[in-house]
Amino acid sequence: MLNPVEDGLSRSVQDYLKVIYVQTRAGQPTSTLALAEALDIRSASVTNMLQKLAETHANLVMYRKHYGVTLTPEGEKVALQIIRRHRLLEQFLYQVLEYPLEKIHAEAEVLEHAISPFFAERLAQLLHDPAFDPHGDPIPDRDLKLSDPRALTLLAELRPGAGGIVRLITDQTHELLMYLKSCGIYPGAELKIAQWNPIDGTQQVEIGATGQTQVLGRAICESIQVEVDQ
Repeated sequence: MLNPVEDGLSRSVQDYLKVIYVQTRAGQPTSTLALAEALDIRSASVTNMLQKLAETHANLVMYRKHYGVTLTPEGEKVALQIIRRHRLLEQFLYQVLEYPLEKIHAEAEVLEHAISPFFAERLAQLLHDPAFDPHGDPIPDRDLKLSDPRALTLLAELRPGAGGIVRLITDQTHELLMYLKSCGIYPGAELKIAQWNPIDGTQQVEIGATGQTQVLGRAICESIQVEVDQ
């Protein structure tokens, strides 16, 4: 199995493999447009890169124009190695170096391309093999198995009176995490729906730590997943 760092895969190739994996977990190919949006680059550049990958790394990707791209089994393993490193690094930065939540993603994006398998393994040992990163994303295990046994619900799907504990924030942009932090919303926070607007999907949320309420738009509510109170 390839090692993305030791086998000389460029940072760009590693980024593509990681994003393709995330976008094809449901089993369907992903599109040039979807990759361009996720990587924040032009669609033409994505098309050129996919063509290059298909020529130089046919063991990792399967690409057909107008059809999309998926990963081969070998490509999935390489992507999972990168994802494991990224999420272990995020946990290390947050737990040991006490980085704020909104800063760990960008830092891990840089470091994930540089560390060796030995370093990643020592990180896992140091952190006692965490199952989830600080955002709540599951961390692939040593065998590169990625599973999430939690039964989570989108905050957007809850109705007044229902609540739960935040377990996962899927949108990890700096601005959103800073905003949620200012509201007292982070993984582990308790939330309860006080009011729901059926017209635009906004939620008035009561935040357990402070008892204060905050109105959140539908897009934000769809990026927050909670473990619902039984």
